[in-house]
Amino acid sequence: MKKVRHISDDLKRKIKMVLRYDPDTGVLTKIGHIPRTDGKKPKHITCINGSATPKGYITMSIDGSSYLAHRLAFVLMDYEVPDCVDHINGNKSDNRWCNLRPASNTLNYLNRHKKTGRCKDLPVGVTMFWRKDKAGYWYRVKIQSNGKTKETNTRYRDKAIRLISEWRGGLIREEEAKMRGALDAGKV
Repeated sequence: MKKVRHISDDLKRKIKMVLRYDPDTGVLTKIGHIPRTDGKKPKHITCINGSATPKGYITMSIDGSSYLAHRLAFVLMDYEVPDCVDHINGNKSDNRWCNLRPASNTLNYLNRHKKTGRCKDLPVGVTMFWRKDKAGYWYRVKIQSNGKTKETNTRYRDKAIRLISEWRGGLIREEEAKMRGALDAGKV
């Protein structure tokens, strides 16, 4: 099954005929068959409420192609499907309309919530390391955005968590303002 990023106008019409979206719950439901123009028997949607990908996104299969449910939500809400969609709360399976927003890749990256590796209990952007010269654990706070890096080290865990939160919050507000400007200008 192939994954499709672009959704054509013809497919948008088909989607609107066979799916309904509840913006309060984020649930997509089937309401009928997909009509065929080639005279063959109408096709069914293979996954009514979708299935989860290994990364946690919900997908639905239509006409043998797989579509991300959050992108279908934009179609069903009569919005242009953006290049990048951000799940505001970080839950990739939460497709409620209040949890979805058009985003730049930078904004989507800054809004990561889960961390893998050794320091899973620390927020994204904070790592812990041993300093031999200071004989103890220290915390590195590092964030990157638009090719620029902001970084510092601190001995205190609480300070590291506060710093990354402040830095990320400021960058997210900047990116949101850029996205609002792009949306107002019709570029997204």
